[in-house]
Amino acid sequence: MAPRSKNKGSKKGHGSNAAASTSNVPISTSNVPEEPAPTEEPPIATEFVDVYWDLNTCPLAYPADGIVGRIETALNEVNANSNSLRYALSDTRVICGNVNALSKEDWDSLQSYGFKLEPCEDRHAYCNSHNPNRRKPDDPPPDLELEVHSIDQALNSPHTNILLISSDYHFGKSMNINYKYCYKIFLALSWAIQGTDYKKHGNYAWIWELMHFDGSGLFYANPNR
Repeated sequence: MAPRSKNKGSKKGHGSNAAASTSNVPISTSNVPEEPAPTEEPPIATEFVDVYWDLNTCPLAYPADGIVGRIETALNEVNANSNSLRYALSDTRVICGNVNALSKEDWDSLQSYGFKLEPCEDRHAYCNSHNPNRRKPDDPPPDLELEVHSIDQALNSPHTNILLISSDYHFGKSMNINYKYCYKIFLALSWAIQGTDYKKHGNYAWIWELMHFDGSGLFYANPNR
């Protein structure tokens, strides 16, 4: 009896058909969890603040080095619960007062920060006929000089935020006018007058000695006065 021949081809064919059949089976991805889309942080808007500083009523008690950062830290106390808005000083930075009494270090620091230093006399330096012990001033008083700047700011500046660093009541009316025309008023004043109504001329008020020491001092807030 002749031996049976082995059908090797049929086995080979069966194996290739099996491989072909499994390769065409689609893989289900319905149960694969999708990765969550990355959360985008909301953009932070910056509002700029023009600065007018009466050095005679709010003098430097600490070195000027780093003062811009401390002032901006104080301003952003009003946004402590917001991640979408910050305040920064604009390029309009005016200091009026007895700037010639500043130390060279403070003078150089303030100029490097872009402050315009304008010599102004004490507002009580009247002529001899009114005050025999004092001469007629050579320079304008700081309240008048700052008023000129604030009027110019109202007419020409693109910004609608003002930081007034002064303890002079003369600025109350002009700040009220600026507020009427939708300016936001930030006031920094001496601790000696914090209990007066002067602070009510602003939307926010700081104690100057604390603001320029460590960026704190916010004690009054009335955003919608």
